[in-house]
Amino acid sequence: MKVREKKFKNYETSGVTKSVHFGINAKGLPQILHILRNQLYSDKITAVIREYTTNAADAHVESGQAERPVEVSLPSLLDSNLKVRDYGHALSDKEIEDVFALYGESTKRNTNEQTGMLGIGAKSAFAYGDNFIINSFIDGKKHVYNAFIDPSQLGMISKLTVEDTDEENGVEIVVPVREDDIDRFMEKAENLFKNFKVRPKIAGDLIEFDDRDTLFSGDNWTW
Repeated sequence: MKVREKKFKNYETSGVTKSVHFGINAKGLPQILHILRNQLYSDKITAVIREYTTNAADAHVESGQAERPVEVSLPSLLDSNLKVRDYGHALSDKEIEDVFALYGESTKRNTNEQTGMLGIGAKSAFAYGDNFIINSFIDGKKHVYNAFIDPSQLGMISKLTVEDTDEENGVEIVVPVREDDIDRFMEKAENLFKNFKVRPKIAGDLIEFDDRDTLFSGDNWTW
């Protein structure tokens, strides 16, 4: 999404002997990143689902298949991971480093066809837990990366494996979910996805959306 730039007035100053720009000292980075990871989202579960499905939808827009639904596997007792899969352009090692390892970096600032622009949403899983997996499918190869919070509290991305695959190109995000939160992820996903223009394809058809028009509603009832 294009950033709307604010035009500032030119200020005249006198008597200034020295000026410095605001910045971040390297020693303060862990605290700043902690704030971005833990205090940015009031509803962390919804944020995780929304950010990754929106990013996946943006990948479909970028690759010219905006009407193709992204695929979502919601956590269950059999598999307690949230998985979001797109079939857009796969990410190389360099792009993984730029997209997931750098806060504030975004590839979406020159278009209004895509939603993101702040370079923060790709790290939203850290608002919920300490690690997530990135699978990038490129021309018959599956590249697996682990993003995790290391002892420095800055976070790291490590490439784990490269293996053969017959899957279509694209990216899959895998977020481990605590067993106690499985039902909450289901509920939050249903409330979120019902408003999507192109709804994700839910593995196992676990969610049935009610698209009937609401004529009247009140406390705990809808007609």
